[in-house]
Amino acid sequence: MFILNNDKTIYCDIDDSLIAFGVINPETPDSSIISISCNGTTENYEVLWDNVQALKEFKQRGFGVVLWTQSPIAWAIAVAEALKLENYIDVVACKPMFLIDDLPASEFMPKSRLYNKE
Repeated sequence: MFILNNDKTIYCDIDDSLIAFGVINPETPDSSIISISCNGTTENYEVLWDNVQALKEFKQRGFGVVLWTQSPIAWAIAVAEALKLENYIDVVACKPMFLIDDLPASEFMPKSRLYNKE
């Protein structure tokens, strides 16, 4: 069993949260494009730097950071490594399919979310 001993935790998605999925805008600067290799395939993606920076700032403020995805876990690891986030992430996990809790998620999940897609 792995224990993330932190009562302040942020969960961060990958696709369209840390990197933009889809066609890269031709006006996107090279500094915002990253190559990611996973399962023998390498493709370019636009980095959503505001969200990457927010993740880093949460970690620097003492939050535990969970990187999660609906994609295979190998994808999450590849993205974390490509963005050099290994020192900022405590746990890499798949998003939950089910929740066993006495409260609905709406009772304890944030009422708003942080999201910058620029």
